[in-house]
Amino acid sequence: MNHSLRITASALALLSSAVVAYPGTLSTLLEGEQLVATVSSQVEQPIRCQLIAEPDIVWFELEDQPISFRIEAGYRTHDLSLYCKIIEQKTKPRPWRINPYNTPIPSWNKKIFPE
Repeated sequence: MNHSLRITASALALLSSAVVAYPGTLSTLLEGEQLVATVSSQVEQPIRCQLIAEPDIVWFELEDQPISFRIEAGYRTHDLSLYCKIIEQKTKPRPWRINPYNTPIPSWNKKIFPE
């Protein structure tokens, strides 16, 4: 019994340190039927993030100011994914989308709207 408690405590310690080390934080607020997502940085360096609300993906870079997005009606917090990494220098002033086929992104595909 003691042995399993130590394993659990070690796993919790590892889990909490991983959360603290993650450079970006996502917070959401439901306004009527529309979700507002705000991403902020937890580190001193700039970060590059991608926010996903399937099928839409928006990339953006942050330094010290958080950035907010309106998400199309019907989406909830559990529908969003956020991935961030630390970068050396911020190079893009605004959020962007990448289309691998180099064609215009159809409007029905856009679910994330920068504020």
